[in-house]
Amino acid sequence: MNNEISKSQERIAYLEHAYCIIQSELIPSSPLVEKIAFGFSFPSTKATGKNKRLGECHYSGTDAGEERFLALSPYIWNDDVTVLATLAHEMLHAWLGAEAAHKKRFAVEAKRIGLEGPARATSPSLQFLDAVIVWRSILPSFPGGALLGEIREKKKNTSSNVFVCGCSPPVKVRIYTDEFHATC
Repeated sequence: MNNEISKSQERIAYLEHAYCIIQSELIPSSPLVEKIAFGFSFPSTKATGKNKRLGECHYSGTDAGEERFLALSPYIWNDDVTVLATLAHEMLHAWLGAEAAHKKRFAVEAKRIGLEGPARATSPSLQFLDAVIVWRSILPSFPGGALLGEIREKKKNTSSNVFVCGCSPPVKVRIYTDEFHATC
């Protein structure tokens, strides 16, 4: 389990470093990294398929000085481009605030920093990919690979589910729905 703890710590350090680079080069008005908490979380809604959320920005308040929580899905840690593009997308949310949602201002800013496509599901443009090539020489090694996450055991002859986290010691939670989204 210590390996998984250090893997999570590696990922947080990577995100903090990437945040500072993206802030410096693309989104200087985004909140200071000290006002950002990073984590890994499954989507908070039942978004699936093409609309599956890769990241989320949660707000602790409406003031610009309030903290933000940027959560990236554990599913995206197979390549650095997806992680960096998702981080940049969520940084726009952290900067523009909840009221901007995916409206016009968000779409304009996303395009400006090199994200293209519909505002709800941006993807990196060639401009963004060129920046990633440069960032790779500055960033620590990409800590990719699977994260220990949600392990679902369907209990026989009952309507409850047991969810087990990857912590040491593991924490088991019995619930009566098919989905459970939490982080340790």
